[in-house]
Amino acid sequence: MPCRVLPASNYRRWQRFFQVIRIDPATLARLLIRITRLRPPWHLALDRTNWRFGNTPINLLVLAILTRRVRLPILFIVLKKAGCELRR
Repeated sequence: MPCRVLPASNYRRWQRFFQVIRIDPATLARLLIRITRLRPPWHLALDRTNWRFGNTPINLLVLAILTRRVRLPILFIVLKKAGCELRR
């Protein structure tokens, strides 16, 4: 955001925006691909990861596009528990 404010102010502005706006995950994935200008064919990785934030376990199933330098997560699901069982 090109303006004369502190980066922290811009960051906070984005936080407030995403508190009220909900974006469809598939739309967000297409937007990320367009912004990064990634062209097919893509190499995809599907990974389940878990860690703890204090006493809270966090379990994610993540679909990412592999590039030479980074892995770009495009879709994710928050899992209710550790393990391979996925229920909605």
